[in-house]
Amino acid sequence: MYYLAFVYDYPGGFGFVAPDVEGFTAHVETDDFSAAVSEARKVLAAHLTALLDAGGQLPRARSIKDLVAQPDLRPDFEEAITTVMLPALVSSGRTKRVNISLDENTIQLIDQAARERGLTRSAYVAEAAREFV
Repeated sequence: MYYLAFVYDYPGGFGFVAPDVEGFTAHVETDDFSAAVSEARKVLAAHLTALLDAGGQLPRARSIKDLVAQPDLRPDFEEAITTVMLPALVSSGRTKRVNISLDENTIQLIDQAARERGLTRSAYVAEAAREFV
């Protein structure tokens, strides 16, 4: 599931607001748009996880067509510099063992990157996969 987020230009960074996710905003201080989107994805994941942990449910994600048709969102579409789709990346809490085949060099690169970040191989691969979704 993906949520549309309005992106606003702020001095020194970007702001993100997803109208379908009550209470979600992310303010990222960087001039690198890709890095800002990546950080907004993490903030959204944490926000949704907190919502689920509190006994809530994931909000319904409306289509872009439905959002554009909302008169109260017209100013947001006009003021935002762009929109992005942010994925609802929340852990189900269950882990599943899987086997994958990779060349030895790739495994060494994964292990080195995981060590540098203080992660296990599995945690690093999961984090990297979420980054590319």
